[in-house]
Amino acid sequence: MPDWKGEKDISTNKIKAIALLRNRLKQTMTDNVGIFKTKKGLKKADILLEEIYNEMQLIYHENKLTPELSELRNMVSVSHLLIKQSLQIKENRGVFYNLDNEN
Repeated sequence: MPDWKGEKDISTNKIKAIALLRNRLKQTMTDNVGIFKTKKGLKKADILLEEIYNEMQLIYHENKLTPELSELRNMVSVSHLLIKQSLQIKENRGVFYNLDNEN
């Protein structure tokens, strides 16, 4: 577990920021990591995910933990794993279908 020292109560602005980050994550995954993927889309998603992660980390380290923030962290972690695994698999299987791998 990463160090966490957030002591401030979370502000309304931070709550809104968490909701916006969640929406950005959902849109990124829908647009680039849906059923039909490409390497280009996965790499774009990876870059966007890193931006979302960095913004989330700022909120995480400065504020008290909330269910919404914890859920966002979990969603970012799962998204990261899905993107990395999708980039590594070289054949189309199940949800790991990459248009670049078509025969």
